[in-house]
Amino acid sequence: MSRWSRCCAGMLLEGVPGSGKTSIIKALLSSPAFHRREDLGLFVVSEELTQRVLEPVYNQGQLTAAAALSYLGGLISPLEEHNRLLLARGWSGRPQRHFSYILERFHLTYAAYYDFLEWNAVGDLDQRLTTLGCSLFLITVDAGEMEDRIISSRDNPGWRRYIARYGSNASEIVGHYARRQQRLLELAARSHLPHTIIDTTDRDWNSAASTLLAAWKEAQS
Repeated sequence: MSRWSRCCAGMLLEGVPGSGKTSIIKALLSSPAFHRREDLGLFVVSEELTQRVLEPVYNQGQLTAAAALSYLGGLISPLEEHNRLLLARGWSGRPQRHFSYILERFHLTYAAYYDFLEWNAVGDLDQRLTTLGCSLFLITVDAGEMEDRIISSRDNPGWRRYIARYGSNASEIVGHYARRQQRLLELAARSHLPHTIIDTTDRDWNSAASTLLAAWKEAQS
């Protein structure tokens, strides 16, 4: 779909835990350059809603492929409806962009983490996001930095119990997440969304947000 056939533009941030997705979003939301975008409307859907709310059902072994896909589709539907309503107003010229949206984790995470989902199953979601002018940003971090971000710097007992399922020591746990990151890279290459890889090993969140914003603007031009 041409940019003139929609009234929105979005960004999807994907990455393993500790890669810096949330930190980049916070830096972006405080960026004067981002606030100078052409639209006023903004929807931000964090990973708490896109994925973590399903964790209790998943941990009980009750999350199905159909339920997972339906849930993600339900998050996209309001954006599609907003876009439809704005387009239906009628325009004297090219439609303007009236809202932006940010998604933290979405269909790549599902295809990478859930054994019952393959890429083909989430292809429709990928196409729907493409139609809504979404750009994909895969946030990565070197394996050497993962141990500190995923293990050493987190004292939450619940998190410690969670990651213990992926290994009996730090090396095994880091290896698990390094493999997950590689899987996300493979999935990003299959996506129809324009995608940019942003490495955050240096923890410069403002620079990462600037890189993201520049790539996002270029994708919308």
